[in-house]
Amino acid sequence: MRSLTKKILLLLAAGLDEIADWDKTLTSPYLSLKFISYKDDYFQKIIRQMLKAGQIERIVKRGEPFFRVTSRGKIKLVYDIPLAKRFGQKWDGKWRMVIFDIPEISKTKRDGLRRKLKELGFAQWQKSVYITPFDVAVELAEHLGVNNLSDNAIALEAKKIFVGDEKEMANRLWRLDDLNLKYQNFVEKYQKEKDKKSWEEEYLAILEVDPCLPSDLLPQPWWKNQAKKLVYG
Repeated sequence: MRSLTKKILLLLAAGLDEIADWDKTLTSPYLSLKFISYKDDYFQKIIRQMLKAGQIERIVKRGEPFFRVTSRGKIKLVYDIPLAKRFGQKWDGKWRMVIFDIPEISKTKRDGLRRKLKELGFAQWQKSVYITPFDVAVELAEHLGVNNLSDNAIALEAKKIFVGDEKEMANRLWRLDDLNLKYQNFVEKYQKEKDKKSWEEEYLAILEVDPCLPSDLLPQPWWKNQAKKLVYG
């Protein structure tokens, strides 16, 4: 089960347009958390803990509290949910591919690499071939080095791969139509509902399976945009 701290960080991060600018001071606007339906005492306790830990910052406007994720909070968020680092990230037009051949005797390491690739936003193209539009060279090199897999895997970067339509490929590999339908159903279910209890659970469930692909590769219309407006106002 997700911790409330993790939920709050993820919801705040997903609402910030500039969250992908991880190496600079976060200048995105503060967001309200009024749509989160928790008992006041428990929710306030967690908020106080997060403020004390420096994971979020708070201001009050017109009597309403607004929050944003701090640099320390971003570190925790990326540790818990690596794909959160990709929120709003623009694509440089390059593809990264990992090909590996790990013997059965090292099955544990092989399975661990597959999990890591999924965490980093890769999709499985073939059994031992994974692809992503994200620049994850540092994270990948670290994993391969720590697990002594540098001789068992090769990473490639290409400006163009000849697979036909890249958007169609992305749609197929990451099942974007299915994801888009989840966002659409969310919007249609709640757009006329004023009581926002349990919204965050359903929205979080979708966010956690969203590969956060660059807009260049997404189908249109992309219903996540409407869902975001609905949740954050």
